Amino acid sequence: MTSPYEMSDDMPVYVISVAAQLAGMHPQTLRAYDRIGLVSPGRSAGRGRRYSMRDILALREIQRLSQDEGVNLSGIKLILDQHRELDQARRLVAELHAEIAQLRVELESTRAVDTIVLDKTGTITTGRMSLADAAAVPGTGADRVLRLAGAVEYASEHPVAAAIAAGARERLGDDLPAVTEFASHRGLGVSGVVDGHAVVVGRAGWLETEWAQQIPAGLAARAAGAERAGQTAVFAGWDGQVRGVLVVTDTIRPTSAQAITRLRAMGLRPVLLTGDNEGAARTVANAVGIDEVVAGVLPAGKVDAIKHLQDRGRVVAMVGDGVNDAAALAQADLGLAMGTGTDAAIEASDLTVVRGDLLAVPDAILLSRRTLTIIKGNLAWAFGYNIAAIPLAALGFLSPLIAAAAMAFSSVFVVSNSLRLRRFGAD
Repeated sequence: MTSPYEMSDDMPVYVISVAAQLAGMHPQTLRAYDRIGLVSPGRSAGRGRRYSMRDILALREIQRLSQDEGVNLSGIKLILDQHRELDQARRLVAELHAEIAQLRVELESTRAVDTIVLDKTGTITTGRMSLADAAAVPGTGADRVLRLAGAVEYASEHPVAAAIAAGARERLGDDLPAVTEFASHRGLGVSGVVDGHAVVVGRAGWLETEWAQQIPAGLAARAAGAERAGQTAVFAGWDGQVRGVLVVTDTIRPTSAQAITRLRAMGLRPVLLTGDNEGAARTVANAVGIDEVVAGVLPAGKVDAIKHLQDRGRVVAMVGDGVNDAAALAQADLGLAMGTGTDAAIEASDLTVVRGDLLAVPDAILLSRRTLTIIKGNLAWAFGYNIAAIPLAALGFLSPLIAAAAMAFSSVFVVSNSLRLRRFGAD
């Protein structure tokens, strides 16, 4: 026979020794409370379940409700619902306060920013790359390079990989073979096993240092020519040798040069920061009017570049769209993500530019600056008005009618001043 002080497997004795004693309540009340699912106890090192202090406080209130009448399940449910609603309201208020505080910091940052760092692919360029060329060493056809490299790249989400995979499928006209043991080496390349071959596709330096695969002179010359033309070249190798080079090209956004001009007019110094090669980076930078270029950096190197600028006293904004930009966006004083970018970049940024257009970046910064100016203007008016009017009203120099009219005018002024933002548009 089970004693009312003993509990089942779902309600072990440990619960009674902790919860019932602290709450000063009968075990049956506690059991009923648990039975209708009003607590979510966690496991405690093999001793059964235990309740949080919040649950214990709720149990005490339940005890007062049911002290002389037994367990009133509907009353218990009502009390718990009230507790939950109150907790939810408190969390929402805390989140709102945090968002307001963050918005204030972001608005202040837009005013202080003096340097804007921009990613290349997907930010200054469209990010919609296409395969421009494929070359192979003697004895290996270009189609063979496309087949194996395209299969590995098909499993990657990088824009260069997508371009190679799409180009391979278009040229070969059939499905690519399956890849196993796929691995993405962020900022360096990809690897996998295709048709029994260990295939690697990526940077020349990575293939040479990590895979001991030397770049043939002919392929190196082909890649150098492509980079001088502003294109991106990656190498493909398998079975211990580099077998081919793949060249992809991107298109500069039509509005990128105009956006850079506007950023300069706002007093910002643009810097191009990219993991792409120096030649391609310089070609794009010259086309849009950027003088300072940092090229060939890994994702960690982008963070270091941002820190270097900050250490020199610069207040840095970063604009990016890819997974490789996320850490740099978080490091920057102000991170702006392109709305067409990856979830990782958007999550790491402070502001998201919904349009996939670089011209929206100066608009966003200018709008933020004007918003901050209006906020400060409204605060100055409100404080000045009250500082002047309250003493006059207290000393009897203002009639209640005039004071009420002045208060109404103050509210109308603040609202009207804020509505000026509705007329905001690109200059």
